[in-house]
Amino acid sequence: MGNSYVPEWVNSATAERLLSMSRQTLKRKRDIAPNGFLINGVHWRYGSSISSSIQWNHKLIAQEFNYRGLIRNDYIKEQLKSAKDSNRISDLVGA
Repeated sequence: MGNSYVPEWVNSATAERLLSMSRQTLKRKRDIAPNGFLINGVHWRYGSSISSSIQWNHKLIAQEFNYRGLIRNDYIKEQLKSAKDSNRISDLVGA
């Protein structure tokens, strides 16, 4: 059997690959950015030196994005129940 172990904390390049999202997206979602929700010490952390890559907890990040997607879907469902016109429905579903 091959060794397929992936540590929870990974560098930016590995996080980008495992999460299928860009480094820019990850950085934009950190809690130090406006509207960021990835928490320092939980989802990401600085490296040990100025030139070190940011470390990412890919498992917790995937869970957080999934959770936020579920919340968004619930919001859309509730809004669709009361939507009265086709323009509002199109806005909600992104059509």
